[in-house]
Amino acid sequence: MTQHVDWPATAGQPTTAVAATVDLLQQLLAAIEHYQQADSDGQALAAIQLQALVPLLVNAGIFTLFSPAEWISGQHAARRLIGLAAQDYLAGPHK
Repeated sequence: MTQHVDWPATAGQPTTAVAATVDLLQQLLAAIEHYQQADSDGQALAAIQLQALVPLLVNAGIFTLFSPAEWISGQHAARRLIGLAAQDYLAGPHK
């Protein structure tokens, strides 16, 4: 079933939910870039930032587009970290 999105009267202006999702994805991309470019201490901090984004990513439906297993597969360390964190979160008591 397709959801209907009500756009505001001003054409081209996203709804608050869309803007929040875009902001979340920008945070995700920035944290991934930071993780990739950091030394081991910086990666530890970036890993905490990435893991903190997981509940928000779940709420935004990111893991319905790409399952945690898809995030885990491959050689990209930051994506793998997110996938493992999502897998743990989804198996946890928050349900």
